[in-house]
Amino acid sequence: MRDLTKAAFSFSWAMSMFGAQQMFNLFRPSQTAQSFEKVTSAAEEEFGQPLQNIYKTGDDLQRRMVDALFGVFPSCGGCGDKQPDSNRGAAPPPNPPVAPAPRSSGWDAITVSRPPASEPQSRQSGNGAQAASIPHESDISPAYPFEPHYIDVFGSNMHYIEAGNGEPIVFIHGNPTWSYLWRNVLPHLVPYGRCIALDLIGYGRSDKPEIEYQWTDHARYVEEFFRKMGLKNVVVVLHDWGVSLGLNYAMRHERNVRAIAFMEGIFRTFPQWNDFSTPEFR
Repeated sequence: MRDLTKAAFSFSWAMSMFGAQQMFNLFRPSQTAQSFEKVTSAAEEEFGQPLQNIYKTGDDLQRRMVDALFGVFPSCGGCGDKQPDSNRGAAPPPNPPVAPAPRSSGWDAITVSRPPASEPQSRQSGNGAQAASIPHESDISPAYPFEPHYIDVFGSNMHYIEAGNGEPIVFIHGNPTWSYLWRNVLPHLVPYGRCIALDLIGYGRSDKPEIEYQWTDHARYVEEFFRKMGLKNVVVVLHDWGVSLGLNYAMRHERNVRAIAFMEGIFRTFPQWNDFSTPEFR
């Protein structure tokens, strides 16, 4: 009897604490979901398959209730853009917005929603130029049809390509790639600014001076490249260890960087090659 009483009080106390925690997590849905997943996993281990079937039935019922509830309300896609009654029945505006892609969870691949085949594959940008809305596999090309440009940095030529006009968008590649990495990206961003993809010193078509090629060397060359090019109010697009080089520049020149996009970043240096990742990866 004592154990039963203790268990009842412990259960009540635990559930009240769990409920209070979830109240604090109302504005953090992902945290709430993780908490419920932990409770669900613990219960499933205790009760096995019968409880899993109950949870599945409950999930399906909850999903239908939420869909029904939100189906009552109109979509906010057109909120703030109401048409007067006189316009009812008129043709819809050209280029209707494409529904956003579903958000990815964790480290899964991001799902890209594509417009139906009947819709145009390009959209009008703010300055009137055409830009493809979503890249397709058919757009991926090995061609590198860019005119080479060079600028002297510390006595060596650093190669870069550029296209478009306006405020600069600078692309910094990782290791061991070069500006070729961005060949299929630049055409989509040309309507938005002056796209510049550089070759780090020692890479691609840049010179190969007799230096150590340590991270600090590259940081110096990148900073001097920006200075010699006179780049102002820059967007930096960064990949791999180009992320750490670009973030270093942004940290040292905060007022000169207006936006940062980065992917697959390497954020720190390694004293020696054997410290990098695992033997299998190396």
